[in-house]
Amino acid sequence: MPARRQLQFPQGDGQARGAVPTVIIMGKTELNPKQLDARGLRVAVVAARYNPKVADGLLKGALLVLQEMGLPETEIDIYRVPGAFELPLLAQQLAKTGKADAVVCLGVVIRGDTSHFD
Repeated sequence: MPARRQLQFPQGDGQARGAVPTVIIMGKTELNPKQLDARGLRVAVVAARYNPKVADGLLKGALLVLQEMGLPETEIDIYRVPGAFELPLLAQQLAKTGKADAVVCLGVVIRGDTSHFD
């Protein structure tokens, strides 16, 4: 089996020299996908089916960004789960297999009558 690559971040991204961030916080990290090279990686995308109008748009956008990073469709595995609650469960299982270099989770939680913190 060939050695796995690590996603390389561009220079001057505000991180310590030579450090690769392990967590990217939405809205806190500005990265241009075209500056990132994901060739040679395998990515698992776990997407919720709940609220398909929004969820399918998230999935479409994520796939577009991954392709902009040089990742061919053949290196992207897509998994669908019923809702946001199941996302971390499948993500954990996928991470334990070691078959993917990254796991991306996409889901929708809408504020309404249901308490989502229970």
